[in-house]
Amino acid sequence: ATMKHGKILYIHEIKNDKQAMDGESVRVFGRLIDYNPRENIALIEYKSSDLIVDTSLLEPIPFKEGSLMQFIGELSVSEEGVIKLRARVVRRIDGLDLSLYEQTLDIRRKFEAKLEGNFR
Repeated sequence: ATMKHGKILYIHEIKNDKQAMDGESVRVFGRLIDYNPRENIALIEYKSSDLIVDTSLLEPIPFKEGSLMQFIGELSVSEEGVIKLRARVVRRIDGLDLSLYEQTLDIRRKFEAKLEGNFR
């Protein structure tokens, strides 16, 4: 089975289109709000949107609340509409300039849209 790359999304974009996100591979970041190592569950937040992260596939790492974290994994939506990311990759990105990251992502998306337009 091939592993899909993680599409870069913000948490609010995932939440805005829950049903379409079921099964999608994504790369997402947020500030670690809570972490329960016994349950392998983390909660990240960015710009007032939060996301539950299942960390059971990850090696035990010292999660530090308040750290900026980036996860790559697959999304699932429960019957109750709860969305969860099953992470397969994690990294701390505390030094990241968020303003520059957002600008860069915006430029990348415009470029990708233009590229897609050229191949239709």
